[in-house]
Amino acid sequence: RSAQSQNSHPMPRASSCEPIRTLSVTSALIFFLLAATASSSTNNLELSVPVNGSAQLVYVDASGNPVGPPATIATTASLARARSELLRQFQASLDREFYQLEISVQNMNSDLFVAMQALQTTQANALNSLAVSLTTFNASLSNRSRDITTLQGESSQQRVRTQALEDSLASINSTAIATVSLQTAVQGNTTSIAQQATTLSSTLSLQATNLAALQSRLSLLQPYIRQACLSNPSLPGLGVAQQIDTSSATAFEYFTINGGTSYLVLSTFAGELRFYIYSLPLSTWVLQQAIPLSGGAQTLKYFTINSTSFLAVAVLHENTFNTNSFVYRFDTTPAMPTQPWQLFQSLPTTGASDVAFFTLNNTPYLVFANLNNETGFAQTSTIYRYDPPVVDPMGMGGPAAATTLGTFVVAQTFPVVGARSLVYFVLSGVNYLAVSNRINGSSVNIYRLDAPTLTPTLTLIQQISGLSGAGALSVFTTNNTAFLAIGNPLTSTNLSVTSRSSYLFAYDITKPVGSQWVQRQTIPSCGVSALEYFELGGTAYVAVANQVTTTTNAAGVPILVNYTLKSSIFRFSPTSPLVSQWSLYREFDTVGVSGLRFFTLMGLNYLAVANRMNATTTFVPSTLFKFYDNSVPCGDVW
Repeated sequence: RSAQSQNSHPMPRASSCEPIRTLSVTSALIFFLLAATASSSTNNLELSVPVNGSAQLVYVDASGNPVGPPATIATTASLARARSELLRQFQASLDREFYQLEISVQNMNSDLFVAMQALQTTQANALNSLAVSLTTFNASLSNRSRDITTLQGESSQQRVRTQALEDSLASINSTAIATVSLQTAVQGNTTSIAQQATTLSSTLSLQATNLAALQSRLSLLQPYIRQACLSNPSLPGLGVAQQIDTSSATAFEYFTINGGTSYLVLSTFAGELRFYIYSLPLSTWVLQQAIPLSGGAQTLKYFTINSTSFLAVAVLHENTFNTNSFVYRFDTTPAMPTQPWQLFQSLPTTGASDVAFFTLNNTPYLVFANLNNETGFAQTSTIYRYDPPVVDPMGMGGPAAATTLGTFVVAQTFPVVGARSLVYFVLSGVNYLAVSNRINGSSVNIYRLDAPTLTPTLTLIQQISGLSGAGALSVFTTNNTAFLAIGNPLTSTNLSVTSRSSYLFAYDITKPVGSQWVQRQTIPSCGVSALEYFELGGTAYVAVANQVTTTTNAAGVPILVNYTLKSSIFRFSPTSPLVSQWSLYREFDTVGVSGLRFFTLMGLNYLAVANRMNATTTFVPSTLFKFYDNSVPCGDVW
């Protein structure tokens, strides 16, 4: 309590559990105010100190009433002086503390200033180092860009060196794409330079491997090329590109699906379809899928409907001539990827020898040439119409329920007598169908096709008769003239003929309807089984498959004696007289040939030859011939 007060004032009460409060009076006199223990007493201790006299120590209750007599403690006037001295010393202590605090703050400010200067110096040095690193990095990136430019130049030189080799275009394009990708990656993320360089190195290594494979392949072909060149220096090169082991081969068909996979399909009379695909690394055809047939296939026809790929197979015989031909469909998502071709539909035919596909008024049709059955050659050929999938918008099901695939149905029939071949063509906007009848007079009927409804009509426009034989047909246009080539086959009525000329008719629009196809010339042939028109360098050619020659035995009975023959290629010369515009250009080896197919693959031209048999066996390899430029000296491949 203040010593200035005239009356005694009690000290503030302290509740239980509070800390002890201490009052320093002098260095030798200390009064304590102690809190009474709550569990033993509710009384408090109170001290009153006057200015002069004595101090009293009294116990009081909660209401401030004294409890018991006070305890008197003598005091002197020095108490006030002690208090003042105490306050002075406390003030001096505070001053010293504030002084020390001020000195500490100043020292801290000085240290902070030094630290800030050191930090600024360190930061400046770090920024300078970063600038130097960035300059070095930019110089390294520039060097890397020059390295990429050098790599691109080397890739371009490699592309020039391999330009003329087979299959190199795809590999070089891949290399160019990889180089561009590498450059983009370096510009976007310099850390990928090493990885991209490794990828480019691998690509170039693969290119070198492919180049070595091509060179090895060409070294195998070079003897054939040189032999053909030396024996026929004025003729186009025709070398053996590949031989395929076959038995009773009848026909080849070539096509490419959606601009991707190239297919070469072989049919055999032994009852098998073989689907070959072209292997770029091997530069050869490899077997992808083989499909057994219940009968002997005669010919093939590839076609598409609404971007879906189909293959029609004309079957001649299966224990009987009254059998089925087949349509196969390419499945883009097959259960087994190695077997994408699946049977789509079986169509009744009678000794089918040929098949053609055409479209009238946006409706697809298939037509089969029926040769004969056990009762004779007078037959009817069938036109099948493709009906698209049925739509069931109401989802009612039943007979009209939706189907995912369409179907072929009979649309029309027409009479034939031993139909051997048929060909669909368009001339001056008119649709035609030519059919060869090789029995009873050997004629070719030319029909006009119309489709006012879903049932097409056939109107006979012209019948070409008086032929010694009519088999394979081919219609083509060159030099603004439409030609009809008619192959003279081996038949039961002309076995004794050893040389059978085939025919070339030209379309003359100035003639009356019914006689507009006029015979232009004949060409030498022997038992023709197939014709194939193609063009090379803007010049028209016709390949003629000579299958067999005959003679008679001692009794005068005609017998077959020779299947190993030279088949022929005739060339068109527009400047020659009309009767000799087609002249023999060169020959090539065949063995009982049954089918020909010309095609172009990756800029190279090929002629596939299906060899069916020789005099003793049907196990005869078929041949893929390749045309090449023979304008360079013999021995040079390209």
